[in-house]
Amino acid sequence: MKTIWLAGLVIAALVGCSSKDKLDTELEDAQLMGRETVGKRDDNYVIQEKKNLVQHLQEVQTDVYTMEENIYGNRDLGNKGKYGVLRDCKIEASPQAGSKVDMVPKNILTEEEGQLARQTGVDESGTLITLREEDLNKRLKRFEGYKSAYEKQEEWFDNEIQACRQSQRE
Repeated sequence: MKTIWLAGLVIAALVGCSSKDKLDTELEDAQLMGRETVGKRDDNYVIQEKKNLVQHLQEVQTDVYTMEENIYGNRDLGNKGKYGVLRDCKIEASPQAGSKVDMVPKNILTEEEGQLARQTGVDESGTLITLREEDLNKRLKRFEGYKSAYEKQEEWFDNEIQACRQSQRE
């Protein structure tokens, strides 16, 4: 469902792009090197990676939602995530505390994504729709920020889980 909605949003945004956004990707003496191209531009040798913007945004969003689930779990799928693993480890390490342990609050970065302003109305074909439009670059930067933050959270949770397990062995 998210993919269909995203594709529509991205297509709408790309249709609105003007010719002033056209990038010069021509390189002299270009040679392929895996997924990148090596060539010359303005007397400098450069490595160029050209990627479909829709595909890139979709990959970043998939990474973010996957990382979020790895960290905080998914109750519907029975996945505790690293947050739940750490909580369980702390409960086992301090049985006298019962089920109450000191945990950092959850920091789910995408919570407000579904709450962005929408318009309702009829589209060109007469279909009743709900519509949300946003700047493509802002969305991409926001999700790249989420990804970076989740990478740090994953590392923190991994370290905390390891420390908790180590304290249980001692």
